Amino acid sequence: MERAVQDRATVLGLGPIQAVTPTRNPEAEKIVARFFWGVPVSALYWCDGKRNLAQVVRLTELEMGPQQFDFVGNSKFLEMHAYVEFVR
Repeated sequence: MERAVQDRATVLGLGPIQAVTPTRNPEAEKIVARFFWGVPVSALYWCDGKRNLAQVVRLTELEMGPQQFDFVGNSKFLEMHAYVEFVR
């Protein structure tokens, strides 16, 4: 990879390129996050600003099976707290 970068830099006339060493962040190094996956998260991935909620529900249920989840109530809660925006 480094050779490819140097070769491309030479073609572009940039000279030697030095690798950047990421800055250490001791606090971040202590945190291990577990990503929650479930119906609400799956539904949010289907929300693209074009699909209506009924389509999102259908796609989520195709992906995860039939659900007893309150999609409308959850969506209204997320909008009320500005986590999502309704397109009207």
